[in-house]
Amino acid sequence: MARRPLHIVSLSIAAMFIAQASLQASQLPYTWVFVSDMHCAHCAKKISTKLETVSGVAKVQCDVEKGFAVLTPKSGVSLSPRAVWEAVEAVEFKPVKLQGPSGTFKAKPDR
Repeated sequence: MARRPLHIVSLSIAAMFIAQASLQASQLPYTWVFVSDMHCAHCAKKISTKLETVSGVAKVQCDVEKGFAVLTPKSGVSLSPRAVWEAVEAVEFKPVKLQGPSGTFKAKPDR
């Protein structure tokens, strides 16, 4: 009988840690932009070079295999989802999803 309450407590603690991890992940400052036609290192370089010009961007990393770029903002800065989206379009690539602290977008953001 003593095992059942211990099991319930263990599950409660595990649920608390999962909820906390989800909350922390949603508070991360990173922005991911998924690009449908980024096929090679040359494509990734072209996209990352343009994204580095977006106001407030500190770092850009592209993953060609998974088709996305991760943007790290400068400290205390919120990136404009619209500016990120338009930067990808400016180098003639097609963003299909943008996810970050401002939300998730599957079309060009208004802001």
